[in-house]
This record gives sequence, C-alpha cells and structure tokens, in this order.
Amino acid sequence: EFPKVGQQLRDLTEKLQKVKKICTKYYEQLRVEQATPKKCKDFRQLTEYLTKIRDDLKNVQEKEASKEITIAFAGATSSGKSSVINALLRERCLPVGCAQTTMCIFKVCLKKDDSDEWSVEIDGKTPKTGKGEKAVNDLLSLMSGSKHRVEREHLKIGTESVVEVNWPLKCKLLPANVVLIDTPGFGEGKKSDKVVTDSCNKADIIVAVMDVMSPSRGTVSIMHIFSKGNPIFKMIIKEN
Repeated sequence: EFPKVGQQLRDLTEKLQKVKKICTKYYEQLRVEQATPKKCKDFRQLTEYLTKIRDDLKNVQEKEASKEITIAFAGATSSGKSSVINALLRERCLPVGCAQTTMCIFKVCLKKDDSDEWSVEIDGKTPKTGKGEKAVNDLLSLMSGSKHRVEREHLKIGTESVVEVNWPLKCKLLPANVVLIDTPGFGEGKKSDKVVTDSCNKADIIVAVMDVMSPSRGTVSIMHIFSKGNPIFKMIIKEN
C-alpha cells in the first residue's frame, strides 16, 4: 500500500507542476495582450483545476499521515525484542527476562484521549486493575514466567491474546499513529509461531531481533517470512 500511495503523491505533484506552468504562461499572455472573455474563462477553469489538484494532494497527504503504522518485533525467545522496545521508549513498558517473557501479543500505542493516566487492555477490555502506571506495571509483571500461569489463566490470557499498553499523550517518544507490536518467541510451538507469522503479515514494518552470538532457527524461520513480500525489512543485531 505504501508504494501505491507514494505513486499517487508523485502523480499529483507532477500534475500540479504542469498546471502551474500553464497558468503562469496564461497569466503572462493575459497581462501582455488584451484578454478576451474566452481566455479569461479558460484561465478560471485552469485555476479551479489547479485548486482541485492541490486539495487532492493535501487529502492524500493527510490520510497517509493519520494512517496507523504497525511495527512488529519478531525473534527467538530471549533475543531481546521486549528490551529493544523498552530502550526505544526509554521506559520499561514490557516485561523482560532470561526465559520466555512474551507469552502473548503486546501492543504499545498512545491513548486516543487527553487523559494522563496509563491503561492496559486485554483483548479489547480494560481489567479492574488496568489503570494507572503502577497498576499497569503490576499487571504486566504477570505476563512473564511460568509462576504466573494461574493468574494469566484467571485473566483468560493465552498465546493469541492481545495486551494493549496505552501511553498518555504526554509521552511524546511514540508518534500518535505508530503502534509497536511485541510478539512471542519464534520457534516455541506451532500456535505461537502462527501468532508471530500473522502479526508479521499484518505489519507495515518488521524488525527482526536476534543475538549476534547465536543466530537461532527461529530467526531463520522469520527470514523465510520476510521473503514473502513484506514491504520493509530491518534487522537489529543485539549483543549480550
């Protein structure tokens, strides 16, 4: 979709430049010669056409600027996906650890309202303890490790669940239309691998995270996904 929108912008800009040249030429002709009513009418039509193209270009640009851009982080367990997101945001938004910590899909995005309060949603619903920065952090701490399995089951959180962390608008490190997706470790099982694959296929940008010292089979599998036409591919190399 990005290449298509880019081509639309280029086409509209080219038309705009052509019409501007014609209008400039007409203006000189009308200024030097005595303009006839027909010429004045033609000039008015060209001006209207130029205005329409300008408005179309502005609409396309505004539409693209407001479009939600999804960035998916994928990699093997303990490759550092959550740590990379936390480092980018300069906040420990997501749980990290040596074992598998991302048990489901995490979405990090800005809140749509003006509230200064943090919040978290699980599969589109806000739990009773899902508001306020401390409450959000306490809730997220349950998302990692086998010792919190019972709590996750109580919250009905599984591999396919989506936990959305909503930042207040005052946190300007994350653009309003950007959504960061933290996926489960690749290579842990068919169900989690499907979740990662689906997330990557829906993403606008994919960031593959792997440990430079031990490229894993999960990373190799992700590379196979990338070969299926995902628009943007970027790899981050992480050192221990």
